[in-house]
Amino acid sequence: MKKLTVYLATPYVYKPKSNEIGVNKPDYSELDTKIRVQRFEAVNEVALKLMKVGFVVISPISQSHPIAMQCDAPKDFEFWAEQDYNLILRSDMILVFCQDGWERSDGVKKEVLFAKQNNIPVFYIDKELRLLEV
Repeated sequence: MKKLTVYLATPYVYKPKSNEIGVNKPDYSELDTKIRVQRFEAVNEVALKLMKVGFVVISPISQSHPIAMQCDAPKDFEFWAEQDYNLILRSDMILVFCQDGWERSDGVKKEVLFAKQNNIPVFYIDKELRLLEV
């Protein structure tokens, strides 16, 4: 029997507001690195939980974070978008892991929009895999 394939979306880069009104400027500081590692570790835990309950999981941050860190690759969504969109098209649904910052994440917003434009259902979950109403 074919198992459902889920694309696990969640924020990665920390983008604090700059002092300029309405402008987001990425902060590639030590704080950003710490937050990216925390988000990477949290999404890995959720990915494993999903696997244990029977899903096939595509977790782009689980794959791209080690590449980005080892090879000093760009960390912005624009660099990874083509990879992500291609993986979304191979998925039965998107699960947005709603960890801190998810609602402000440009990447998550773009992934959700792309999925909806391609008739791929989108659901929102917390770290305990509970469905959330957003």
